[in-house]
Amino acid sequence: MKKGMTLIEVLFATAIFSFVSITLFALFKLGQVYWGRGMSYNMIQNDMKKTSTLLEKYLKQSDIRYVYHYNAGNRDSIVFPVLREDGMFEYIGFFSTTDEVAPDNTGFLYFITFRPAQNFAGSPSFTPTPITRSNISNLSLTISSSTSRTTISQKNIILLSDNISVFDVEKRDNDNLVIIRMSFLKRTIGEGTNQVVGASLFVTPMNNFQ
Repeated sequence: MKKGMTLIEVLFATAIFSFVSITLFALFKLGQVYWGRGMSYNMIQNDMKKTSTLLEKYLKQSDIRYVYHYNAGNRDSIVFPVLREDGMFEYIGFFSTTDEVAPDNTGFLYFITFRPAQNFAGSPSFTPTPITRSNISNLSLTISSSTSRTTISQKNIILLSDNISVFDVEKRDNDNLVIIRMSFLKRTIGEGTNQVVGASLFVTPMNNFQ
């Protein structure tokens, strides 16, 4: 005659099953947390690398006399000319918006190119200000020199990041140096903590414009 399990054996088996289940669930939740942190960090790390590469590539080709930056608290914007291979000037802009996007209060960072009809290097300025996500498509650039002035509306707009927290520009004319401090921030997926990536760029323009 076969005997069934005793009450003690049932309780013991239940306790083991419960312990294993709780452990597996805890490991699963921990894995989710680390996966979320990794995903958030990789996203803002990619934003920073992409922005840093573009800034260094184009800013080195410019002339510090014509580098213009607009100060808007901890999110500035910068515009400067570069000389293309065909001898035409093209104006490059990195525009950070004043939007406060929930839940991290971050803003948007755009990469915009302008091609003026008149080919000359001058001091750029832009409207409207302050820059927001809603008016970025209406942005126009005015180029002024001692003899010429032109306004450009034709442009190509690329969103670099919607996780920009700090974009600070400092131009040192005497040292021929442009310093850009950036910080990207993103809320961890499935968690209440933030992932932050920051960098400082020190760029010396070539200053080869006539």
